Amino acid sequence: MTQDKKHDVRIVVLPYGWVVVGIYERNNDRCRIATGATITRWGTSAGLGELATKGPLGSTRLDPLPTGADWHPLGEIFSIPCDPDAWADTVAGWLSNG
Repeated sequence: MTQDKKHDVRIVVLPYGWVVVGIYERNNDRCRIATGATITRWGTSAGLGELATKGPLGSTRLDPLPTGADWHPLGEIFSIPCDPDAWADTVAGWLSNG
């Protein structure tokens, strides 16, 4: 997919085992995945880093977050920036459905 703007796509690990991926935004005291999904099955052999660099794999399961998700920055355990090219088709799908 060709796009003029590369989005800040990240995998974010949150408390209680929640792992989300999507277009990441941070404004003062709020963090947000505006468009994205909950990762319910990584589908990798090398963890979240593989998912970040290769994009969703055949056995990856992403459950849509139709209204996004937001949290306080202190609730973010860590985030992994994703390769925008590897995630381009998935992001395009999210944006076309939003």
